[in-house]
Amino acid sequence: MNKNTFTAVKLPKGEMNVYDFGGIKLHAYKTNDFIDDEVFVVEKDG
Repeated sequence: MNKNTFTAVKLPKGEMNVYDFGGIKLHAYKTNDFIDDEVFVVEKDG
């Protein structure tokens, strides 16, 4: 896994980095708030 290969999506609040592994995508949402949270969502077909 190359953690430096992703698509960055700027949002009104924070940023989403999308890592594409073929059949699975990992979305890493950085809130950019004062406690600097990061949320991970796994997207899979089916």
